[in-house]
Amino acid sequence: MFFIVSNFAFAQEAVLCPLQNHHVKIESTADIPTVIDNMDGTITLTHQDQNITDIFADYVIYDFYQSFPNTNPDGELIKYYTIVHGNRTLINELYDYAYPDVYSMEPYPNTSISPGLINLLDNKTYKVLY
Repeated sequence: MFFIVSNFAFAQEAVLCPLQNHHVKIESTADIPTVIDNMDGTITLTHQDQNITDIFADYVIYDFYQSFPNTNPDGELIKYYTIVHGNRTLINELYDYAYPDVYSMEPYPNTSISPGLINLLDNKTYKVLY
């Protein structure tokens, strides 16, 4: 019985909260954040600009790595890094508040949710079927 319950919880997590990989172009090696392993499957990123460190601190980040480590050291691909996270707002905040010469990236599109849909779903219980 425990296996069925834990399997359902895992499946539900994958559907509702998938991890997202986002590529970020970092022009200068001085702007590559320091990665600290939290020993719980997450990492902490610190940057020389405290505002960027504060943005990172507001979100759970699972990994940060160089996207194409074996490419030409003088080429453009060597400047790309991947952030593995679970909240697209992280990327939108970096896009809005980090200088474009520090991190170049595409923001996630924002789609407004209809207030009618929110009212329809609010305070109701639903069974997830898969």
